[in-house]
Amino acid sequence: MIYKTTCQQPPVYFTLRGGVDMRFNSNLPKIMRSKKVTYEALQGFAQISRQSVARACDERIGTCTLQLLGKIAEALNVHVKDLFDETSSTKE
Repeated sequence: MIYKTTCQQPPVYFTLRGGVDMRFNSNLPKIMRSKKVTYEALQGFAQISRQSVARACDERIGTCTLQLLGKIAEALNVHVKDLFDETSSTKE
């Protein structure tokens, strides 16, 4: 299987009330490798576009809808929360 990587996008940050910045890191590439699932296979299983898979595979996962993440999680038989890690920092 060939794993294609996408170009690195700048991190997506969300600033919440109280000055907390949230950043989401995708675990999807690691999950796909462990389950030996390609972009094309995930596209078919989840019935989503290649662009959606690419977005969910990098820092842009923070811009994905819960509906999209739900489709991906269901196709891979994992929980939505397993698809990403979040980090936060408080602005001074």
